[in-house]
Order: sequence, then structure tokens, then C-alpha cells
Amino acid sequence: MKNSFLKRIGYLIGLIVLLIGISSTVVLEFERQNSASTIQNYGDSLWWSLVTVTTIGYGDMVPITPGGRGVGVVLIIFGFSSLTILTALLASIFVEDKLKGAKGLKRVKQNGHLVICGWNSSAEYMLKSLQDRKGFNKSIVLVGNYSVENFEGIQSRFANLNLLFVRGDQTQIEILKRANINNADKVFVLTDESNARDMADDYTIVVVNTIKYISSDADITVQLINASKKHLLKRYGVEEILVFDELSGYMLASDPEGDYAVSIYEKLLKDKDHNMRLIDIPESMVGKSFEEFFMFAWRELNCIPVGLIDSQKSLKIEDIFSDDSSAIDNYIKTTLVKAKSMNTDKNEMITLHPEKSFQIRANQKALVI
Repeated sequence: MKNSFLKRIGYLIGLIVLLIGISSTVVLEFERQNSASTIQNYGDSLWWSLVTVTTIGYGDMVPITPGGRGVGVVLIIFGFSSLTILTALLASIFVEDKLKGAKGLKRVKQNGHLVICGWNSSAEYMLKSLQDRKGFNKSIVLVGNYSVENFEGIQSRFANLNLLFVRGDQTQIEILKRANINNADKVFVLTDESNARDMADDYTIVVVNTIKYISSDADITVQLINASKKHLLKRYGVEEILVFDELSGYMLASDPEGDYAVSIYEKLLKDKDHNMRLIDIPESMVGKSFEEFFMFAWRELNCIPVGLIDSQKSLKIEDIFSDDSSAIDNYIKTTLVKAKSMNTDKNEMITLHPEKSFQIRANQKALVI
């Protein structure tokens, strides 16, 4: 549709240019025969044609011969009509682009955005939390078979978030490419409420498989109903897996005889100003002990560190081997890839309640309250 509009605009602009060229030549032939006319050379006639076709009409140059005025009438009529059509076509392009975005048919051009595939109540709470977070300004792309009315409803509830919409089946490569998965900062694959409960996890795994096919390095967090399917996701290198009721069970068991287990976790996760979060550790603290950093964070950052996370990204296999590697290099590369997929446990990167003498390292983040 857009290419069709551009072709029409091209033809119309060509017609206007041709009209100006012919009018300039014809009016000059009429006017140069009268010495009293202000149009005596091609530059004058070209200027007169330009201001006439745009209906500006400065009046500094005016044809005085009957033939010249006849050319002026034709130029005004055709010029006004052509410019009106040109304006309408340009407006149509912008309107069509806007409608495609509203219908979820437009390709996402943002980089460093978040992608949410699937929808359930967890997505609702997630967006609410992001909207309440201070300083959050990333674009969020929702992917799924939403209706336009459904998406507009979500937009109205979370008006402070930059929400984009890609409509279609999340298992389709073209749909995920339209969401610009390759350049997304993070992808969340949620259990889609439109699927039957006994088939939901299978559908989720297919979505993850498609994402990894498009972008093997995609950072994915997945939500499952059944914990027995976790091993299938780990084969794709997915470590961030949230299982319905699994965390809830651990939460309830943390203080089975007490009265505050749920309230404590709810406060930690939902409090807007004092919730648990990750922060960057200042370079000045690198090499210092955890005790020193603890006091610094308490006094200067108004928070309490409870753990450390190694955030250094692992070296990619592609960074070591070139595309023209020898057979032995390819064998080593394949072996390393298999080993990497078997030994990627993010739990090992998290240190809770470190010793006081624990030395802060570069590329670490702090888990604070």
C-alpha cells in the first residue's frame, strides 16, 4: 500500500514539474511579444509559473496578453487540483502508517526494548509494576493475537508506558521478527491464557524455540504451569524459568507457623519505594570488602545490600572462532557449545549474604532493599 502511494506521488510530482515547464515556455512566447509585459525571459516565466501553480501569486510578474492569461487560468486550475491531491496522498501515508501500528501490523524499529509474548494476569501486574517504577522508559512490545479493542484497553490502563503492539501467532517467525526480537533487551514468554491449560506449556516451548531460532543469544524469561517441562527449556539455554505455584510454595513454607510469610514477600516485591531491586556498584567500591560496601550503600545510597550478582556476560563462541575456521576448530566449537548448554546455571552467579571480607569484583551488581 505504501509503495502504491509513493508511485502515485511520484507520478503527480512529475506531472506538476511537466506542467510548470510547459507553462513557462508557452507564456513566454505570448508575453515577450509585448514590451510592456514584466515577463521577458525564461527565468521570469519560470518564477511566475512556480508562484502561480502554488496559488501564492506575488503579483510581481503578471501576464498581460490574452494568451498569457489563458495559460495562467489553466495553470491555476490544474496546479491547485494537483497540489490538493498531493497533500491528500501524503496525509494518507501517515494515516495508513498510524492504522497499521494500531492494528499491530507495523514492524517495530526500537532497540533495547522489552518484548512480552502471551498474556495473562501476570502481564497485567508486571505492567503495573513497571509503570510505578521510577525512571523506567523502555518501550514494551506486546506480541499475541490481541484484538485492537483489547490492546487499546491495555494502553488506556497503562498510559504512562510506551506500549507497542504486534498482532499474530507468537510461534511464527515473521511475527516475532516484526517485534524486532534480535534487538530486544529482554523477552518474556508468558503462559497465554487463550490456550488450554494442558497445552499451554507446549505452546510456550514452541514460542521459545522459535525465538532461539531467530536469535540464539536472546535473553528470555519463561513462565510455565508445570515444572516437569523445565528441562526442555534448559536445553535451549533458558535459565530464567518461573513456574506457577512453585515460588508460592517456597514462600508459604518459609514461615509455616508464623503470620507474616506472605506479607513480607509482598512488601519486598510490591512496595514502590523500598522494594528489592538490583543496582550497579560504583567503581570506587570495586576491590573493597562487602562490609565497606554495605556501610557505603546504607549511608550514601539509602539501601541495604543483601547479595551480589556477577553480571559479566560470558564470552561467545563466535568471538573465539571465525567463520573460516578449520575442521578441528569447528569440532572444538561444537564441543564448547554443548558444554556451555549443559553448564549455564545463573544460580551460581548469585551470592546471598556474603562474608564481611568478601571482595567486591568488577561487573558485579548488588541486590538491595
